[in-house]
Amino acid sequence: MPRDVECRGTSSPCRTGPGRCTTRTCTFAYPGRVRSLIHLDPVFNDGRPLPPEERSTLAWSVHMVLRRGSDRMAEGQVDDFYRPERFPEWPARYRVQQQFRGTREALRLTRVAIAAAPKQDEQLRGVGAHPRPVLPVWGRQDPVASFAEHDSVLAKLPQALFVPIDSAGHLPYLGQPGATVGATVGFLRRVR
Repeated sequence: MPRDVECRGTSSPCRTGPGRCTTRTCTFAYPGRVRSLIHLDPVFNDGRPLPPEERSTLAWSVHMVLRRGSDRMAEGQVDDFYRPERFPEWPARYRVQQQFRGTREALRLTRVAIAAAPKQDEQLRGVGAHPRPVLPVWGRQDPVASFAEHDSVLAKLPQALFVPIDSAGHLPYLGQPGATVGATVGFLRRVR
């Protein structure tokens, strides 16, 4: 289990951004310790091999800082939005986040977890086998995790309360914060 995640007692994790794969892994590995799960902006293995710059903390830091990987990722991430013109400041905000070694490393570990898990089918089935409530929130216009895959994911999570977010890309909590927060708060009130 990664050192940055410890499941003590019963918890209800809600993760966005780097770490969501770790949260799903924790839920799969320790089913009795996770009371409920919120899945915002899902991401799954797309079959891409792990590039050399993602294989170690040092190589990743060199790539992100000295080789301007953070800049390229910041510019490319704008395409994750359904309406990128609404987020002209996103690359600058993303660059600020990536100045911190911990944030860069969390991103790298998430990318490693995605590459290492073959489509996460077994993991999703394991999470779905437990009666805990699950809230997947998915932008209908998500270019990262195709919305077309939601039926396959939901088949493995029979207890899921699925919330599709219209006019939202991969980051529904930024693209449509009212709908995303409303669904999340409603879910948390039901499962407390």
